[in-house]
Amino acid sequence: MLTARDLVARFPGREPVLSGASITLPDGGRVALLGANGCGKTTLLRCLSGAHRPERGDIARDGVRLEHGRRGLREHRSAVQLVLQDAADQLFSADVTQDVSFGPMNLGLPVAEVRARVDDTLAMLGIEHLAERATHQLSYGEQKKVALAGAIAMAPSVLLLDEPTAGLDPEGVAEMTAILDRLHSDGTSLLVATHDVDWALAWADAAAIVVDGMVRQGPVAEMLDDQALLASARLTPPWTLRLAPRLGLRGRPRTLDEMAALIQARLTENRTTA
Repeated sequence: MLTARDLVARFPGREPVLSGASITLPDGGRVALLGANGCGKTTLLRCLSGAHRPERGDIARDGVRLEHGRRGLREHRSAVQLVLQDAADQLFSADVTQDVSFGPMNLGLPVAEVRARVDDTLAMLGIEHLAERATHQLSYGEQKKVALAGAIAMAPSVLLLDEPTAGLDPEGVAEMTAILDRLHSDGTSLLVATHDVDWALAWADAAAIVVDGMVRQGPVAEMLDDQALLASARLTPPWTLRLAPRLGLRGRPRTLDEMAALIQARLTENRTTA
């Protein structure tokens, strides 16, 4: 479990971006982090990863408070990895294999284990063919996968992802979603920042919405059906939650299949009562 309590975070010369934010990522959880541009989502992820030290507040993993010294950050980052929205910011080695190897090598692992981690990670993401590719020759979607590979190769228990599906075409979104599902089934806890409310509703178990430097968190369908909360966060409700009441359907369908099932149930009910 990864938790943050009462975080206050700012950048020099600016008002606080976070002003008492609290969030919980349960063990094995899938949480979508949503909010308007500039609301503090990325800052919250950076605080949770240890990359940004909050002015006040506590971050803990399995009840152990994060200490921002070299040892504390090293231990934290061996379990908690952050993948940024702009993957190019995280790619700095000459080729893909070197880049994905960087984190495990810094852990002091034997070379054979590092190689095995890199090979397994590239295979899991379906990018073995990129192993010797220069990082500056990668497409946008490939950059995202390689940046994710570098985090996965660290074998973290928690992954924090900033807009992993942004800028991808529909096939790329489907591929990224399948990767996240695979990681979750393998036991990784996932906190994903996104603007895609439809994707969040279908994928996540819970939603955390950042508004005015604070975080509201709860079951994903309940949170994304809160009209007042979404308006304050400058978000539009998912299409399924907008359409269901207009059709007179009961419930909060999260996917197209759930919507179709509710419609079929209503048609069956109407035929029975006719």
